[in-house]
Amino acid sequence: MEFDLATARDEALLRRLLRDNPMPGAISLTFEREPNFFLAAVIEGDLHQTVVATDPASGHVAGLASRSARDAFVDGEPTRLGYLSQARVDPAYRGKTVLAGGWARIRALHEADPLSLYVTTIIADNAVVRRILEKDRPGKPCYRPRGELHTLALVPRRRSVRSLLPGEIEIRRASADMLADIAQCLQRNYRRYQLAPVWTAEDLADPVRCRGLHPSDFLVALRAARIVGCLAIWDQQAFKQSVVRGYARPLRLARPLLNAVSHIAPVPRLPAIGEAIPHAYLTHAASDDDDPLVLIRLVESALHQVRGRGLSYVTMGLCSANPMLAPVRRRFHPIVYRSIVYVVYWPDGEERVTRLSAGRIPHLEVGVL
Repeated sequence: MEFDLATARDEALLRRLLRDNPMPGAISLTFEREPNFFLAAVIEGDLHQTVVATDPASGHVAGLASRSARDAFVDGEPTRLGYLSQARVDPAYRGKTVLAGGWARIRALHEADPLSLYVTTIIADNAVVRRILEKDRPGKPCYRPRGELHTLALVPRRRSVRSLLPGEIEIRRASADMLADIAQCLQRNYRRYQLAPVWTAEDLADPVRCRGLHPSDFLVALRAARIVGCLAIWDQQAFKQSVVRGYARPLRLARPLLNAVSHIAPVPRLPAIGEAIPHAYLTHAASDDDDPLVLIRLVESALHQVRGRGLSYVTMGLCSANPMLAPVRRRFHPIVYRSIVYVVYWPDGEERVTRLSAGRIPHLEVGVL
């Protein structure tokens, strides 16, 4: 097996590997990157490297894994943070060779450009993979659980937005001249979290780092003309898709009825097999002092705005210890997908991991995972 950094010549084969290897569950999904794998990769960070495992006899791509990096708050300070993602192995090649070779190549990239910490997420129900990763073995990095990420799937609402806040709070669609103040709002609120991304005004305006995200996609909460909360509606369907590849039998049988009532009840339409699920992400969520009412009002406004866009749902992520999670769940009754957040490190990062503050709540941006 040969392991190397992916280049443009591998691009179509990478997309095929994602397309041909669905994730099992009640809804079997493939997480695809059409029309070009690398269009989605660059939003993960300013550094992005994808390792591809190739069978030299057939030229077949047997597996891939990605390593990226961006600035994030670690113990309150901007720090270079790595992210490990997109791990896929073709079922025909599953075994120790691909895993061991992939980890060795990732480690070589790490040693050429060391990062003390990495983060990754694994679906909570994926017990087999979690068991493999959590067991310390020679040649692989250490995976340590750091919390639980709840990805919330919310259905766009048909009723009007209900006022939940005093009259001095105004929700408004943002403009380009607000990006600096939005970045300040994100930084002052994300600083108290662990692993939260550092967003600058330049990042928010960058058409590559924030591909498909425009200033008018942001909503801001204003008090006395000052931004006290923000949220973005980030539609990534032009370069990232979640495609239905199958339904478990109960859901398959119920699908016609659920689709029949989806236009009058707050349930999403279930696409046909082979169709992408129309959805967008709610990202860049912040509220001064973690005020849940401000975030709820922003989410309500976002759901009201996307109602006419043909989206089945929007997704946002909050970790289990986030004080805003419970109020948001009570208000919107979302479908919840649970993942485990892992801090990952090689031996040279162990000392830094032991110094991580246990009192800071993790916050990851689901739109760039």
